[in-house]
Amino acid sequence: MPDWNKVVRERLSDMRLELQDENDVIAELADHLEETFESLHRGGMSEHEATRRALAQVADWKGLNRKIYLARHQEEIMEPRVRQFWSRDCWASLCSWPFQRLWRARRSAGT
Repeated sequence: MPDWNKVVRERLSDMRLELQDENDVIAELADHLEETFESLHRGGMSEHEATRRALAQVADWKGLNRKIYLARHQEEIMEPRVRQFWSRDCWASLCSWPFQRLWRARRSAGT
């Protein structure tokens, strides 16, 4: 039986993720491939053919590598935008509320 962690690590060698994220992705995909392999092999398929079919589930390793990178880094890209939105728009709105109240109170008092 193949060392699925090694196989996945070799094929996704350019993920450019932090070590823990990389290890998590590799372990998850390796577990999936191993389960597929074992199921096929238990069903009577030869080890060679079961390995080939399990690996065929990932048709484009470079494309998968790119998708994983983008998915993991999308959070980092979005987070500054969210922070900018909250700091600029929402805080301005929240902070202006007391001033609006004060302005209305003065206006109604005639000052």
